[in-house]
Amino acid sequence: MVSKISNYINVSVLRSNSWVKSSFVLLVFGGIARIMALIKEGFVSFHFGVGSDLDFFYQSILIPIFLANMFGSPIAQIVIPELQHLDQEGSRVFIGSFLRFLVNLLVIIVPVAGLLSWMYLSQVNPSKEIFENVELIVIVLFLSLIVLVQGINSFLLAIAEFRKKFYLTHFHSVWLSMAVIFAMYFFGDLVSLIWAFFISYILFLLMQLVLLNKEFILVKPIYSADKLSTKIKNNYLLVVIAGGLGGSAFFVDQIMAATLQKGGISALQYAFKVITVFTGIAAISFGNVLLPIFVECNS
Repeated sequence: MVSKISNYINVSVLRSNSWVKSSFVLLVFGGIARIMALIKEGFVSFHFGVGSDLDFFYQSILIPIFLANMFGSPIAQIVIPELQHLDQEGSRVFIGSFLRFLVNLLVIIVPVAGLLSWMYLSQVNPSKEIFENVELIVIVLFLSLIVLVQGINSFLLAIAEFRKKFYLTHFHSVWLSMAVIFAMYFFGDLVSLIWAFFISYILFLLMQLVLLNKEFILVKPIYSADKLSTKIKNNYLLVVIAGGLGGSAFFVDQIMAATLQKGGISALQYAFKVITVFTGIAAISFGNVLLPIFVECNS
């Protein structure tokens, strides 16, 4: 059923020649994703209120999410233009080489993310008794794997957007919201919330693997990262650094909110979700659709 729906959206709507229609569909999907995120925050706030437990959750995912976005967001900007002028053999060599390079890099970043998260939580966590829960400690350290999983997700999403499968763009946000709502409705505790958050990334990765299974990227061998040119590696790392600097504002906001009274981080997060329901949707939708089109026109 999911495959039939995705094929219908892809063939009947998003692969039409009208980029305006594609952008409008993504705009609608983006609006649904933002509204679902707002409902998710409502469920979470209803169960935990605005207090130390919810603050701990947002603090525990702060560094992994920041690094995941820092290394994952620029991938499409590198992958899509490069694929446009390659033939099938060149494409599979590039994809395999870039994937190997990306995984090698993120495997190094994952333990760094775990260490930084632990250091940060030990300094700013307002509820020290939480650290007595061994399960929470293990889960928090486990959350650093989000950096690796989201990096691969972003890579597959870039391939999907190159193939004009734009319907996947906002799907993870919806999937994450549904997972958290499910966890809050049936369990309603902090451990379930953290597990739901992490598992949503894994399930989205598996879903992309299933939907892209017939594409050329997943049935070819993984090539050595040495086949990737130094120019591409340097360009990617340069965009990563720029993205990290650009995204550091919200990171700083979170750190400053940690110095406020209990619930300051939770309140900031909820306010941010309310604002983003109305901002950024159009820019993301038009940007995702126009990037492959502009690259195609340029080539």
